[in-house]
Amino acid sequence: MYNYSIIIPHKNLPKLLQRCLDSIPERDDVETIVVDDNSDPSVVNFEKFPGLQRKNVQVVFDKTGLGAGHARNVGLLKASGKWLVFADCDDFFEKDLLDSQMDAFKDDVCDLVLFKINYKDSESLVIANFEHKANSIFDLAKKENDQGYIRYRRNAPWAKFIRRELVETNNVRFDETRWSNDAWFSTRIALLAQNVEYIDSRIYNYTYRNDSLIKASSVEALRCRLDVALKCEGLLIDDGCAQYRAKHVEYWFYLLLKKSLWKGICNCSRVVKTIGLKGFVRGFLSNLKNDMLKKKS
Repeated sequence: MYNYSIIIPHKNLPKLLQRCLDSIPERDDVETIVVDDNSDPSVVNFEKFPGLQRKNVQVVFDKTGLGAGHARNVGLLKASGKWLVFADCDDFFEKDLLDSQMDAFKDDVCDLVLFKINYKDSESLVIANFEHKANSIFDLAKKENDQGYIRYRRNAPWAKFIRRELVETNNVRFDETRWSNDAWFSTRIALLAQNVEYIDSRIYNYTYRNDSLIKASSVEALRCRLDVALKCEGLLIDDGCAQYRAKHVEYWFYLLLKKSLWKGICNCSRVVKTIGLKGFVRGFLSNLKNDMLKKKS
């Protein structure tokens, strides 16, 4: 039986996928599951696909083209380890640190372990000159002496060890939306986990690229992100955890309103219903103020 199952969705980035695979320790208790999301054969050589010749690596060629959320769900069906570890194919691990943390937690009984990250340019590998919000949340939690900030505001699945039994018992799955497909999964896990540990070790390198999906700002992308934020933050509110909201509802609504006044207005009642009129007004004014300050700087 494996202790760890690492799940990696992939599409059209074979060189970066290879980098990610190379950063995973070769251990007998670790399986890696790569799910290819219908890559373009003009970009990817499927006969020499990364991972095919590596021990304990399953490669699944999914031809549905339904996106990273679907690919992760396919990976969940294949996983057999005690712990789930997720990675984006354009990111990579700190191999030695991951190895040591795998040793530390392989027999641990907690449900969720969260780590800090490095934030790097994907090409140069230069660390960004500012701290990523995932790490800032750790620091905020220490300052406020409230670990809820770490638990509920980490909306991505990476840089975590997640007990697979928790996922399977509660049938937690990823949204199969094009954008923000991981937020619902992460919110559900945060609410379900009983025993959570927080480790300063930076086992994961989160990278940024100009052509990344996270850069998308079309009306379609903003509406999708707003839909997901309303669902996730509404769940936190219903569960009595409103103070830990990342306030993505206000942020995506404001950007949508700027991009398309009509589409923004159409979503106004949904936003007010979720966060209340006071929250709506405060959020709008706060984002407007931040927007004006950015333009001045």
